[in-house]
Amino acid sequence: MNKNLYLLICCVWVLCLVGCGGEFAGISRDGTVSGSAVSGGGVSGQAVSPENGGTDREERQNANFCTDTNLYVEIEDENGEDVDGITYVAQMRLDGSEKKRIEIPDLCELISVEETGLFYVRSPWNETEESGIDTLCRVPVEKGGDGFDVVRTDQAEELSGQEVGAIDSVCVDSQYIVYSKGEDVVKYDRRSKQTVSEIDMNSPALNVRKCGNYFVLWDGWNDSLYYQERDEKNWKKIGEGKEIYDEGVVFGQDVFFYGTDDDSDIYLCDLRKAESKVFISEEQLERACTGLAGLKQLEFCGVQDMWYEAERLYVQCEAVWTQGKKYHMAYFLFSRSPEETEIRYEKEITECMSSMGKNRKGRFITGPDYHWKSERTAVEHAVVNDAQCYRIINGKAYFSIYDYEKKKGQAGCYDLDTGKFRWLTKKDREYYEPWYENDDGFENYGNDGDGVVLGKDPECMDFSFAPFSKEGEDAVRFEEEKK
Repeated sequence: MNKNLYLLICCVWVLCLVGCGGEFAGISRDGTVSGSAVSGGGVSGQAVSPENGGTDREERQNANFCTDTNLYVEIEDENGEDVDGITYVAQMRLDGSEKKRIEIPDLCELISVEETGLFYVRSPWNETEESGIDTLCRVPVEKGGDGFDVVRTDQAEELSGQEVGAIDSVCVDSQYIVYSKGEDVVKYDRRSKQTVSEIDMNSPALNVRKCGNYFVLWDGWNDSLYYQERDEKNWKKIGEGKEIYDEGVVFGQDVFFYGTDDDSDIYLCDLRKAESKVFISEEQLERACTGLAGLKQLEFCGVQDMWYEAERLYVQCEAVWTQGKKYHMAYFLFSRSPEETEIRYEKEITECMSSMGKNRKGRFITGPDYHWKSERTAVEHAVVNDAQCYRIINGKAYFSIYDYEKKKGQAGCYDLDTGKFRWLTKKDREYYEPWYENDDGFENYGNDGDGVVLGKDPECMDFSFAPFSKEGEDAVRFEEEKK
């Protein structure tokens, strides 16, 4: 996949979904895609519950940054106010209430959260000989009299020696911490409190992730994939190197999915079989979207987002075409399990998402930016829908419905099992559920409030950008047609 094109897709926020207000003529509604595929209707995953505190943490989904009672978000400012550039941890209850600011000395990045502790990288920077020395640390967490977390910042402990240079990528599980520093990858045993392996990979761009019973290592410098079973020490290479788009990776149980810079296919890597192969082809997606648009050919078709839920890969695909004199963008949701051979059009999810938004007519404006010194109209006649799916997790699809009058989004939640939709506010626990874990991908090992966790806040999403396949440029904003 062309990396520039893929990056362009990922920054697109304008949505023109099918099935609203009769704007998209000739749309098929039978849900059939590519031969024997069947129509939508998802299956539910197990939600994280504050009542299941005794459940093994590794069996709980989407809980990398929360305990059974509290959520932790790394952030550099509070309510938009500067805090002297200090990074701190915001602690809140799972419904967003009782928010507290917790300062951890020399905090560089929050890595992971367990029921009994917070893991982070400490990196002092005080213009002394200690500057630039990173240390992996843990802060204990206890339950207070009210049953919620008490973070004992006075009892921080070092889990590794002081590493000269930056720790670039970290992965924590119940026994091991695997991290990269420089050209080395280190495996630390938390139980024995010893380093069990330290291997020079001859690369300055190493990223590690946990994937079921395996650890995965991506060498971004040489475009190579490695893996090892949980208790092994040595890394094994998987086939030939792939130019993986580092943030477009979705992890499951012993399998993961990724896109590349070379093509627009979606690949499946099965660590149990130590093989990587095409899972959903570019041709499959384009054929499916073309049929749903009721056309013979599209101007553009590409993947915007992927999520893995209840052993199904969900794909949000963007299609662009011109019909008459109107520019259209539509987002379609598809899915497939590793056991199936065809993709399934998620008709119910797509139609619910589009029906919650409103169709807007207007035009797209470009500039001023480094391409254009002044504003100009890129597309005169466009139709926009105000909705997109921003996460599928724990049996639910989360929508952001943009309100142009209020200039912010509103969250909605669709139950994959029952097909019911409801609006969410900041008083609902589900509003914060997509924040429990960082974005999928190799490079984001931490909990960066600016771009990773808080970026999923549906109120912060912007729908003003769009790609134009003929122009090869971005829109700066969408300007609604005056009534």
